[in-house]
Amino acid sequence: MTYIDHRDIVAAINADFEKVYKGVRMSGVIFGECMKAVNNVRLMKNIIDQNNTGIPPVKTFLDSSSVLTGGFSDYEKSCIGAFWGFIFQFVFNYKDKIKGVEIETKDIKTASLYKDPVDDITVY
Repeated sequence: MTYIDHRDIVAAINADFEKVYKGVRMSGVIFGECMKAVNNVRLMKNIIDQNNTGIPPVKTFLDSSSVLTGGFSDYEKSCIGAFWGFIFQFVFNYKDKIKGVEIETKDIKTASLYKDPVDDITVY
């Protein structure tokens, strides 16, 4: 079991996200909502649990947000996917992903599901 402080996730995003996803600039309401989710330990645990049962993080995140209602540009959709991809691949160390899982949530048709974590993750 690996325990990860939610503040360490925030630090990793701030330090490395834009290095990994060059050209993706997270700002504004979407970035604020993503960061709010990371700082909500209960929600992060749910996002991990849902991913591990076959529901992509993007779906769980969007379903939890009353602020984000859809109408996203293609760029904004990419930003949301990149944000959760960064967390699952580079912070939680999931080694594989399944692209194109249907979610049909708030304007987003598909998202990635992350598989094969190096260890079980608990966020605190």
